Amino acid sequence: MAQQRRLSRLNRTMSARWRWMGSDFDVSWQLVSGLIAADVTQAQGGAAQDAIDAAALVIPASDMLATPSPAGFAGIASDGRDLTSLLYGAVVKAKSVDAESIAERLEAGRLWLVGAAETQVADATRLASSVSTAASSYYGYQRLVAPGCCKRCAALAGKEFRWNDGFQRHPRCRCIHVPLREKRSGYTNDIDPSQVRDLTKAQRRAIDDGADMTAVINADRGRSRNGMTTSEGTTKRGWHAYVQRAIDHEQGASTAYTTTGYRQQGFVKNYPVRRVSKQRLTPEAIYRLCGNDRDAAIRHLAANGYLVAGHSPSDVARIALGRT
Repeated sequence: MAQQRRLSRLNRTMSARWRWMGSDFDVSWQLVSGLIAADVTQAQGGAAQDAIDAAALVIPASDMLATPSPAGFAGIASDGRDLTSLLYGAVVKAKSVDAESIAERLEAGRLWLVGAAETQVADATRLASSVSTAASSYYGYQRLVAPGCCKRCAALAGKEFRWNDGFQRHPRCRCIHVPLREKRSGYTNDIDPSQVRDLTKAQRRAIDDGADMTAVINADRGRSRNGMTTSEGTTKRGWHAYVQRAIDHEQGASTAYTTTGYRQQGFVKNYPVRRVSKQRLTPEAIYRLCGNDRDAAIRHLAANGYLVAGHSPSDVARIALGRT
């Protein structure tokens, strides 16, 4: 809540200063850049102080080797360059946007500025929290994802990292670190699909039908050009491969599935063939091919590694074969 209030104040202040911009963008920027950079610097320092204070509530003083200074996270961009240099991107945006009026160009620049400043303040929070963990005897951190996140962040919710692992983020990412004394497998930061803003209709339908949200989201990686197949999760250690071997075992097969790739003509309701190795169907493809046959869709969600029923490949294999 404190972070959101800080960002709201910063956005209002920057927007007010940005209104001083005139038709000569570079000259106007010289007048306001120092003030805007000072506003962002102050917000970065406050965010860093909050992160250090929050870490102190989790990490006992006896476990701290040193105490970070909030000033070290303010006044510079998270990529190491001068903050004013980064914020000049708002002028570049205003110059390059395809718009006829100066007002439209300035609005595009303002939106870019707000997004960049929000990212820099959030990065100050994350960096201060990360340094607090690194300056302690703690194992690492866990990624805490806020509601309203994108699906890339939702797939990382609750994941644990060592103290020196980088924090993957995108512009305006609101995820934060939570210090961990030791590695704790099995814990997740529960995110309801309704709190993920950019899931597709097919992805939401698959999750409603029992598919694992992370598996559905990760299928976006390695997606084919037509969106029908994905190579994600098809390695020998992937969940999909475990399910395929369990299907072979259920059918008494002595050999694993072939490596010839998935051919659409092999897709039949009872799933008697398994030609998946380098590719598997996406949820969108499954619903397109199964139509209104929900039972068939669920079987194929299982066979393609999207269901995690009871965390047992054998359970999922039986669903894929219609033996439940």
